[in-house]
Amino acid sequence: MNAERWKQIDELFDDCLGIAPSDRSVFLKEKCGTDENLRLGVERLLVLMDEAEGFLEMSQIESAFHLLDEDASENLVGRQIGVYRLIRHIGQGGMGSVFLASRVDREFRKEVAVKIVSSLWQSAEMRNNFRRERQILARLEHANIARLLDGGATDEAFRIS
Repeated sequence: MNAERWKQIDELFDDCLGIAPSDRSVFLKEKCGTDENLRLGVERLLVLMDEAEGFLEMSQIESAFHLLDEDASENLVGRQIGVYRLIRHIGQGGMGSVFLASRVDREFRKEVAVKIVSSLWQSAEMRNNFRRERQILARLEHANIARLLDGGATDEAFRIS
């Protein structure tokens, strides 16, 4: 799919989000005209969105733990993990925290992002999911995707750098 086509689908998808689900098919027929592939592309995104609804939502208890975990992540700044020292907290996501880190062994200078999985996600199933994510990242090579340099586990948490 080329960039122009993706832009068309993305814009129509955004427009559909402001329309009641029951009115979307009429709207798409009007906007797409005879371009069946355009309509199908937008409809597919809408279906995927509906299927994923609630996936990233957290219960109130999980939200509270998330906030506690966010506070705890600030306490990790300055800690050394492997050959990297955590310089500052960059962001917080659903699975954990990301830190700017710098190599400290003086072999060479390198700054990286280190992802540390939240304590909420430390079940055996989540460790397996994390390992799969790490393996997928290890195979990806694209200018617009972050490269995996290292991965592993500390005594307390899994990480990706």
